[in-house]
Amino acid sequence: MANRVKRLQFLSFFLYGLVAMIGLGLAWSVYIGMEDVKQTTTTLVEKQLPSLSIARDIALNLSEQERVLYEYYATIKPELYQNNYLSRSQVLYQKIELLKDINTNLTIQLDLMRELQAIQQLSQAFHLNMSSGSIDWDQAREQLEKISEQRRLMEPQLNALMSNVNHHVSEGYSATKQQLSTTAWSVIIFSLGLFGISIILGRYIKNYIELSIANERLAMFPQRNPHPVLTLNSDLEVLYHNPATLILLKTLNLPETPLALLASEIKRQLEETKSSVPPVQTFQHYVDSAFLTYEIHWLKDQQAFDIHMQDITEQKIAENNLHYKAYHHDLSGLNNRVSFLQHVEAAIEAEIAFSLVLVEVTHYSKLVGDFGLSGATEAIICVAHELERLFSKTKNNSPVR
Repeated sequence: MANRVKRLQFLSFFLYGLVAMIGLGLAWSVYIGMEDVKQTTTTLVEKQLPSLSIARDIALNLSEQERVLYEYYATIKPELYQNNYLSRSQVLYQKIELLKDINTNLTIQLDLMRELQAIQQLSQAFHLNMSSGSIDWDQAREQLEKISEQRRLMEPQLNALMSNVNHHVSEGYSATKQQLSTTAWSVIIFSLGLFGISIILGRYIKNYIELSIANERLAMFPQRNPHPVLTLNSDLEVLYHNPATLILLKTLNLPETPLALLASEIKRQLEETKSSVPPVQTFQHYVDSAFLTYEIHWLKDQQAFDIHMQDITEQKIAENNLHYKAYHHDLSGLNNRVSFLQHVEAAIEAEIAFSLVLVEVTHYSKLVGDFGLSGATEAIICVAHELERLFSKTKNNSPVR
């Protein structure tokens, strides 16, 4: 018997030592793999993605610069060049300079800088022509065409830069995917081996330990959950509630009874959940100024209901704000084009007669020139409010048909 015990002890130590060595080897392999993934991710985040963002910013700023020059041509306002154009030029130089630090292909950076300088020279000549006492319009149009052509010459460099970044991103993704796959298979193989050894040495102990850990984790989950968790029976008796339940009750200034967080028709909701397949239902309702959602689970083996609750008031407020912005103009607060089209389509489908009035605020540029952008904006808002008042008055005074 003693010899058998010694053999079992030796076998146990040997197998556990083998498992420990394999585990250390796996841990080292996983560490090396994660370092490779980290390096790939760092390169992607610190170099490749910024390069892609900068390339797009350069393209957008170039297009905006060209638009400013055409507006300058149309309005003969030198301040467009002095304020808008030159500031964007400074941004473009800074963006191209950033490519030196985050992109290894300096040839593209040098080509972009050279093309940008050419555009700047043409733009300066265009400005001198437009700001002179006698404008040569034919020359101005020719200068604009050259600027547009020069901008188009920068597109191949920008496309090459973005293509290069996409290529590196694709390679990094493939390498990371391969490394993660290798690591996953290593972990799976090790887990299967450990599982087999655990069965041989202590299947029941292993099951007991796993069950104990799982039960402890499940017991701690509702306690540490930041959202209310309740357990009720069919008679609406509260069998359990976590600390977050009392915190929410206190926040909403409600009595310290968990049932105060539930809808008045909770009894019916419990019955619906019990008879549904699967036995899970989600409900929403208002409590005071809060909007709550809760999910009810019927636990047949325990003859009880688990309720997981969440306060989604901020989410609802954000959704309402987004909905308002989607259907109202930012400045005037009136319904926007989307809302207008919906009302018109609804009226047409319902065959309701209606009148359409188009109101135009003319000489907006003169308003801006006389009173500034803020003054012109205030004027538009005042007009909108006055129109809204007049239409509301007319609507209220009109006989209902």
